Amino acid sequence: MKIGSSGDPYEGLHFGKLVEERDKILSDVKLDPDKMDGFMKSGVKEDKEFKIVLDLGKLKQGLNKMTGKEGTVVEDKKTEIKFNLGSAKKAVDKLLKLQGSSLEMDNYMIPSNEGRIKHLCLTYGHSSSIKDNYREAMKTFLTHMSSAKFTILTSDEGSRKELQGYVNKWSKEGVISNPEKIKVINTGQDLSIWAQDSTLVVGDNAVQQDRMGFPGSGDWAVASEVAKANPEVKYQRMEGRFIDGGNQLATSDTLYIGSDAIAFAIRDMKRYPSKYDKIIGDLNITNAKTIGKEELVKTMIDKTFPHQKVIIVGYKGEQPAFHIDMAMTALSKVDSETGKKVITVGDPSMAIKILRDIKAKDPKKYAAYQVDLQNKVPGCPKNPLDRLVDGLKDDKALQENFDAIAKGFESDGYKIERVPYLGGTRLSRLPWFTYNNSVVDGDNIFMPNFGIPELDKAGNSIYEKYGYNVIPVDMSAISSLQGAINCITKVIERDYTAA
Repeated sequence: MKIGSSGDPYEGLHFGKLVEERDKILSDVKLDPDKMDGFMKSGVKEDKEFKIVLDLGKLKQGLNKMTGKEGTVVEDKKTEIKFNLGSAKKAVDKLLKLQGSSLEMDNYMIPSNEGRIKHLCLTYGHSSSIKDNYREAMKTFLTHMSSAKFTILTSDEGSRKELQGYVNKWSKEGVISNPEKIKVINTGQDLSIWAQDSTLVVGDNAVQQDRMGFPGSGDWAVASEVAKANPEVKYQRMEGRFIDGGNQLATSDTLYIGSDAIAFAIRDMKRYPSKYDKIIGDLNITNAKTIGKEELVKTMIDKTFPHQKVIIVGYKGEQPAFHIDMAMTALSKVDSETGKKVITVGDPSMAIKILRDIKAKDPKKYAAYQVDLQNKVPGCPKNPLDRLVDGLKDDKALQENFDAIAKGFESDGYKIERVPYLGGTRLSRLPWFTYNNSVVDGDNIFMPNFGIPELDKAGNSIYEKYGYNVIPVDMSAISSLQGAINCITKVIERDYTAA
């Protein structure tokens, strides 16, 4: 079923009716806020320095005793050694730097913040109202990833022929140079455009994980369809770990997961205890009966991804957006002044201030921006910018959550950069401004833009500051369905050789 064919206001939305279900689960489960905040800490700060004092005299005396030279005179000498965890970790990171294909990384959630994309999956369904925006985005990906392989899954034969026609047209026009690497496949499944969420990529496995619900009723089949079309990829089913693709962000050593994953699993655990008895046994969790449910689910995730430290993102058990990829981005670049790893975090107040400043200084320009968005976003009400600002300006909990996330990461030793953010699941048919929901391809970063230069510059410039080549992709229409660039893509393979 296509958007607009049924009159259903939820049709095609990323979260839609699932918002109410999510709220009910969080209310029923009642996550322990202190435990959840503890799960967000990354442990010892990287810049912490330890001092070790070695008594070389006693050490040498002991060695002499072991070798039969006990009577030898030994000078009493103490030496202080300073050991910096940050420096040590950087040295280890350099030695263990990612190399080769992500398909060889067993039990790793595919690191998304570095490497060139070798294989990208898109899903084309539930898209009639925004298909022009979707096709332009797809064209941008095909143009700028000329060496990559693409698997594009469609819901029906008509959609397959439509997209294949565009691929052929762009090839003839010289817009794309690799038509032989583009597979457009009719799955016969009722797919949404949200390729990211219903599949996890772990090594060479396309994983169908548990989810609370599916925007498209056939989204559950994406992992198996990808594996069916690509023999180098294996299909895997994983139960009990409710990690939506967009609710995780992975680097080579860290896996950030939104706190909803804990709540959804606890609710499921209450319903199907025998299912979790098997999972606990398979993962060899011996203390399952003596720890809380939050710790148990966190341990399950830790054991599933043993090579990446799991950080649960949220403030008092509430994550900043329905998926964390809308709200934060972990970069592979480091801050040149401090050497710290960089995370960008959304900031609603920044977006509101920028929009208010435009309106105050140049009302005509502001009015033109509103009309432009109205023309680009299907079904968009009048004055969309005013509606966004008015709808979120007093949401203190939203701002508090974003600020707390930023502060938490900063206290753990990260360099934090703030970028504009404005959107919400209860604001219907309005664009969702995010400068986090992006896709990295080497030094290129595909960035959501919205045709408002003041906002776009504030977002883009942060990434340019760290050496990225920003490729803007207009997301005005697509974002009104509650998602952006990362949401509509799924990277199946990356090459880290040149990273």
